[in-house]
Amino acid sequence: MAPFRESFLVIAGLALTVHDARAASPPPAEAARAMVEELVACGTRHSLSSWTDPKRGIGCGRDAIVKRLEAIAKTSGGALHVVVDRYEATAPRTRDVPGPMENVSAVLEGTDPVLRKTAFAVSGHYDSMPSEIMEAAR
Repeated sequence: MAPFRESFLVIAGLALTVHDARAASPPPAEAARAMVEELVACGTRHSLSSWTDPKRGIGCGRDAIVKRLEAIAKTSGGALHVVVDRYEATAPRTRDVPGPMENVSAVLEGTDPVLRKTAFAVSGHYDSMPSEIMEAAR
């Protein structure tokens, strides 16, 4: 557990990375850039794009983030838990038809007894927004 406590979390846009100076991991800026490039490689991440295509769309972005967070979780000694929350949403943006949506979360259990029941939330969007908001292919 000690190596994880001595690590620090860097949030650069939507890129999450944990860096341990003693590990053979890249510096935080390099890891964040690699994460951003992985998301960009998915092309569109419009929330109405494909959730199932592993190479393009919002599902590709979700998979990249889950993969990175699971790699971080392996270094946490069981303290970090990755969750994908799947649900349906209906709105004018979905043309009033239920559309699949997914959120990726990571829960890091704290060790400070004073803050044990305190939750700190950091959030961001991994979807992308084209000029024409209903254009899911861009």
